[in-house]
Amino acid sequence: MDGEKSAAQKVAPQLIRDVFGVGTSCPGCGEQLGLKIALQALGRCILVNSNGSVSLLAKYPRTSFNVPFVNCGMNAAAAASAIARAQNRPEVKNPEKVVVYAGDAATSMHLGDVIAAADRGDNVIYICYNNKGSGSVNHASRVEKSITKSVALSCAYAATASMAFPDDYAAKLAKSAAMSGFKFIEVLTPCPVSWSFDPSITVEVARLAVETGVWPVFEVENKKVSLTRRPLRLEPVEKYISLQKRFSFSEEEMTAVQEAVKKNYRMLSEGKLA
Repeated sequence: MDGEKSAAQKVAPQLIRDVFGVGTSCPGCGEQLGLKIALQALGRCILVNSNGSVSLLAKYPRTSFNVPFVNCGMNAAAAASAIARAQNRPEVKNPEKVVVYAGDAATSMHLGDVIAAADRGDNVIYICYNNKGSGSVNHASRVEKSITKSVALSCAYAATASMAFPDDYAAKLAKSAAMSGFKFIEVLTPCPVSWSFDPSITVEVARLAVETGVWPVFEVENKKVSLTRRPLRLEPVEKYISLQKRFSFSEEEMTAVQEAVKKNYRMLSEGKLA
């Protein structure tokens, strides 16, 4: 627990600006902020990435990172597993943490490989930045689905996080770094471009996703589900929806969304994934 607190205290008061250099991300990029917090919390590591906008931060011959960066195409889970196993060889005196930072689209496409790595217990921290790039919205219930629910029971540790709450996110990263086995953290990283909101309110959008219950922040450890942030009361979902232009709901649809969110949040409050 001391390690978790120190990581949270290290990150939350001030996001250090020197974890990587100038990049090519858009203003207000949620995924870059999520990566900045992760690198500040975890320190030295080998960073593995599937194709996505983060890949543009390390285009040959330049890189924005001060850690080794592997852009492996699409299947980051398989590449990270191989690197983690190589770290276990006796000639490796000072093994590095192996950290994946991959989007929800690439993660969904290779979910079988993620679960296989988790079942094997490969010593990897897999951070899925979810900017809804894969359109991962459950249109049947209008609740934004969490990939974490699909992999949690295979992992040594699984959690959701939001870059709007760096203390919670950093504590989960620190807990993951202190454990062996496969760890999966899914962090919500709103995208101003695809979600159609002003870049100045990225953190506000991420915060309201949590406070409305649309993006519950929870962890699964030893098959036990626990909410790690519990708002005193859930804000109306409309507050979150109204900041974006990617949704256009009728009054009836908005009511259905609100009820689905409440149901999902209630299940998690009771320690159930589904």
